[in-house]
Amino acid sequence: MSAALEHAPAPFEHAQLERLALFAGFITKIKHNPLRTVLPLTFRLLALLDAEIDFFAAYAPAYAEKRAAGALSEERRIALLEQQLDAFAAQRPPQVQALLRGVLAHEATVHRLVTSEASPGGEAASGIGWCGRAALGRYRVDVARACEALRARRFAFDADVVVRDQILLYRQLPERGEIAFFEIDELTWLLCSLVDGQRTPRDVAAAVAELGFSSLAPAEVEAFFADAAQRGYVTLGAACA
Repeated sequence: MSAALEHAPAPFEHAQLERLALFAGFITKIKHNPLRTVLPLTFRLLALLDAEIDFFAAYAPAYAEKRAAGALSEERRIALLEQQLDAFAAQRPPQVQALLRGVLAHEATVHRLVTSEASPGGEAASGIGWCGRAALGRYRVDVARACEALRARRFAFDADVVVRDQILLYRQLPERGEIAFFEIDELTWLLCSLVDGQRTPRDVAAAVAELGFSSLAPAEVEAFFADAAQRGYVTLGAACA
């Protein structure tokens, strides 16, 4: 008998290794229970897709390696989970990829807004600044619809997964501290993405023109931000009211 055959694992050994991998996944899932209150819809979606244990089994080796180097903050745990889910989703059909990535990105964005420092320009900006915290998210699925269905515990894959481009503007409501979000179009996204607390409306208009939107007059950009300021979304060179 050759050395290769002598050391070849028996079939039952493969099954044993598989059980060990699933057990490691189960333990890793338990260790992530504190994140269920932060990312409830992501965990619910994994369970509905019957993919929870498979996901954490695939994640277990990388998580153990990172954890061995020291304690992981909540922010770091979320970032690692995002990386792993991105790789895990890549092996799934396009609809499932977009859904998994979108739901986790949405929940992570909301959480970061709740826990992060104020956006640049929120306090006495020299240019256009957000009133309160704000963020933008681009998705390949109607993540707002999917998350609403998941939250209401009535999610149906056929009905609630709509593959399309969606851009969401997230904003913390200064008076309540809650996060509101709503869908915007490409041009609104472009204008909002240039808000940094330093650029004035005319600076934004010049930047937009350089990007090829020469048909958008500076007066239109100024009117857009004047309306946003009136609605309490942004401040124009002053502290928010």
